[in-house]
Amino acid sequence: MEGTAPPRRSRNDGNGAAEGATAEGKVMFIGKTLGERVLGLTEDLVKKLGVVRNAKIESSRELFEDVTNSLGLTDRAQFLMPETVGNLSLPEIARNFDFVVTGCQPKLPTDEFRAVSPDLLALQSGRPVLVVPDQFEAEQLGSHTLVAWDGKRAAARALNDAMNILEERPRKVSLLTVGDILPSFPEGTDIFTHLERHGVNVEKIACPKPTNSVAKTIQKTAAEIGAKLVVMGAYEHSKFSQDLFGGVTHELIRSTKAAEMVPAKAHRYLASFVATGLIVQDENTGLYDLGPLALDLGLASIRRLNVLEIAHPHMIELRDETGETTSLSVWGNFGPTLVRWVPSNAPVSISVNVGSVLPLLTSSNGRIFAAYSEPEKIEPMIEAELRQNMVSLEKAGLGTRKKIDELLKKTRERGISEAVGLVVPSISSLSCPVFDRENSITAALTVVGVTKTISTETDSSVAAKLRKTAATVSKKLGAKLES
Repeated sequence: MEGTAPPRRSRNDGNGAAEGATAEGKVMFIGKTLGERVLGLTEDLVKKLGVVRNAKIESSRELFEDVTNSLGLTDRAQFLMPETVGNLSLPEIARNFDFVVTGCQPKLPTDEFRAVSPDLLALQSGRPVLVVPDQFEAEQLGSHTLVAWDGKRAAARALNDAMNILEERPRKVSLLTVGDILPSFPEGTDIFTHLERHGVNVEKIACPKPTNSVAKTIQKTAAEIGAKLVVMGAYEHSKFSQDLFGGVTHELIRSTKAAEMVPAKAHRYLASFVATGLIVQDENTGLYDLGPLALDLGLASIRRLNVLEIAHPHMIELRDETGETTSLSVWGNFGPTLVRWVPSNAPVSISVNVGSVLPLLTSSNGRIFAAYSEPEKIEPMIEAELRQNMVSLEKAGLGTRKKIDELLKKTRERGISEAVGLVVPSISSLSCPVFDRENSITAALTVVGVTKTISTETDSSVAAKLRKTAATVSKKLGAKLES
């Protein structure tokens, strides 16, 4: 953080957008909406959501400019609009700055893929990340800092990155260890001596290994001692071993809380939501209720919600029975879209990114939708893949329309599809359809594993368990299946 001043004022509006000022400024980016990626909304609804999103972006820009103007940092701060960023990722941009100030990721499971994840931002950018909790507002960093210390590389790097903050006066610093994790160091070589050399007087706090989680212990300790700033390392283990968001970093970020929204800010957002139709205000009582846009969104999400809620516990059971990762995909605006996953308990499990859109003809999920969906919905996508992905299709033995039709017919006859190393060479999968009360396909249930270790034969025990689970979920959704 050399040459960088810590934020003098930091705030988070609770919508995943945080503002902060550093010596080099702050970059902001707003991602695509949920409706555009997963729910399969009508064009009219997508346009209305676009209006809401643009209003939020403009509100964030105005607030950002107000803060930087008040701090005299207009010549060193820049607000980047999404169209300016283009295909660059936020971590790529962040590498050109001293550190990042960001907000928490939205807490809705179906919202995760469309927002910046602070822990992944730290991992991929290599820059320190200051996370501002929802509804938090302060003129400066808290005067009491808690350092979560396990003696590992990530913690050491975080401590070094934050050293100029810890050295500030007056500042109280507490160092927390959880469990008996530190070895005995020769005199003068421990972490406390290191901090003393920097003029940091540190209080030592040792907690026993918790029965629940380390993240909860850190959060509880910070609350008890009144520490408003926590310094900790991000992802000491690989992304796979924390699979996905299973580590202390993510849990602590997601569980951090702050004060309620101030009335003036609440009024500003309410007025914006009224203008876009998300809510309406009763002229007589002044109370608010859901507006027409919210009702339309609710109806659209109900079509997806039932299958997500009903399928999830069965996906866990299927994972436990097969020992493989399981996923659920629905039909979105751009094709088969992953909306839920349950990672295996293997030492190295497969990362399935929620929100990913899969190819129609070379993924087992896509083949299920291609085989069971209405032709008018599928035909344009088949023709597009024939034009754009001929190399992949020929590799899969699907270079002609006749071959594709034979594959889809075979899929319907067997009620299951497989894809062996087609999307990713080392990954293979099996998928089965999930039907609704009208016996129409509503989702594809998938078992995913490492090629050559997962059995992708359609008469294997894994396939049998997958078929049984898909049928169970379908029946719970009201489908009337043949015995």
